[in-house]
Amino acid sequence: MKDTEKVFDRIAEAFGKARRRPWPDTMRFLERFGEGVEVGMDLGCGAGRNIKPLLKIARRVYAVDVSEKMIEEARRATLEGDGGRVTFLKADVRDLPIGDGEVQVALMVAVLHHISPREERLKALEELRRVLSPGGEAEIMVWWRGAERFKKSDIRWEGAEEGDCILLWRWGVVKPVERFYHLYTPRELEKDLKETGFEVLRLEVEGENVVAWVRKPTSGGPRSRSGGTSL
Repeated sequence: MKDTEKVFDRIAEAFGKARRRPWPDTMRFLERFGEGVEVGMDLGCGAGRNIKPLLKIARRVYAVDVSEKMIEEARRATLEGDGGRVTFLKADVRDLPIGDGEVQVALMVAVLHHISPREERLKALEELRRVLSPGGEAEIMVWWRGAERFKKSDIRWEGAEEGDCILLWRWGVVKPVERFYHLYTPRELEKDLKETGFEVLRLEVEGENVVAWVRKPTSGGPRSRSGGTSL
């Protein structure tokens, strides 16, 4: 994640200007919960575009990102209003400084596809599952490998796995910045979610994204990828 941290530190200011509004699908996900959520989490919060919508449903919010520069942008975005209810954490999504079962509703939007290889992506999903309470739900959004833009853009396919590539961030920077992506298929994302013990409530392609709404089961212990539960 060190390279990802450096990349997002470099583009943080431009990213904050370019990514101001939540995805419509994210708003639909959050609107299902009303205002009774104790703890929400924006995992990979970036410049903070999802924090205020989370604050509408949750009393407290964890805003987590690997990039300190991104966290600075997110702090600025929530400076007015309810910023005191937000805990900002610089952390790796595979090792969260959050207690087991502490979060009821989580977002993991445009995060998982920056992690390589698959084993590390599974670790990130397992960590998300750990911090969710039994019955807790999350939206997970990744870029879709079949999107038209990835057939036409200046994408560079490289990496150990099918779907690994390099894409350029050009907006608001003097020199284009290379960013790693693992572009998903719906079936691939579903496999990873089920392998890490999530109940998949919804999974479909929305525009250029594969979107999943998932729930942590209310029974059973921590999931092990050997097929059972671990103590």
